[in-house]
Amino acid sequence: MNNQCVYCDSDKFKLCFSNVEDRLGISKRLWTWMRCVNCGSLQCDSLATFSESVLYYPKQYHFSINSKSKLRTLWNILECKIFYQPVLEYSLRILKSIIDVKPEKGTVLDIGCGNGSRISKISSYGYVVEGIDFVEENVYYAKNKLKLNVRQADIEAEGILSKIYSVIMVFWVLEHLVKPKELIKKVYTALLPGGWGIFAVPLADSLSSALLGKSWTQIKEAPRHTNIPTQKGMVLLLNSLGFEKVRIIPALPIESAVDIALSLWPRGLLFKSINRNVFLGIADRIIVGILTAVFFIPVFLLNAIYIKTGLVIFCAQKTDRYL
Repeated sequence: MNNQCVYCDSDKFKLCFSNVEDRLGISKRLWTWMRCVNCGSLQCDSLATFSESVLYYPKQYHFSINSKSKLRTLWNILECKIFYQPVLEYSLRILKSIIDVKPEKGTVLDIGCGNGSRISKISSYGYVVEGIDFVEENVYYAKNKLKLNVRQADIEAEGILSKIYSVIMVFWVLEHLVKPKELIKKVYTALLPGGWGIFAVPLADSLSSALLGKSWTQIKEAPRHTNIPTQKGMVLLLNSLGFEKVRIIPALPIESAVDIALSLWPRGLLFKSINRNVFLGIADRIIVGILTAVFFIPVFLLNAIYIKTGLVIFCAQKTDRYL
């Protein structure tokens, strides 16, 4: 673990959680989470670099519709329409409405783009898009199936951002990095004056974190998760690197509802369900769906009154001048 908080540089920590098991069961080690005394952000005593942690990622870490089982493929199509399509639409809504970036204003880069589904949706509305991912299979699918401009790279490597962009999206990546500050610094440098960095992260001072504690699925994602910021920690870091205008919006309610559901029913995790009998795997995903439906309205209402339920998105502008 870093001797300093990766968000505020404080060197004072207190124990938060110990003996945390990997929710996927890949790592047999028990992990410890420490809380920064200054900003409240969490850090795990995990590996030294992101490249080392790659060993703990299963081959199918991200959702894919295709399966050897026709029944599972049909179920995946249903999941895609109910969950993934609205999430992709929300990314587009952030661009069009919340930060008001028009397609003609430049290129949108997605760091950690997965199989390219997000930027594929965004490109269909006229945006010029690019993507970066560290998983070879994701890059292959995005380039050859979706015909996207996507390249494979170590996200922590020097020189990965050699161009200038109007928007750089970093969805669910920072919590995987040992040094998130270095990536945010690269994002700031690679933005046009007035450009936007969009950072989606779990929040350590959210209601889900407070109520679920050690059982929160974001905590049990160690060692793949190495840190979880608080709102204070994230804003401090963004401001320290030059971002002055920061907007904080909740993730789509269904995302935070699923986050709670998977914390309560971890058997429904994608990696676990696809490695089980197809009927049992789908049954576990159905249970997650039922729990998601139960928590959806409470999450929606809490978000409406500005109570952060678990997952949030920080939109930070480089304010040299506006686009």
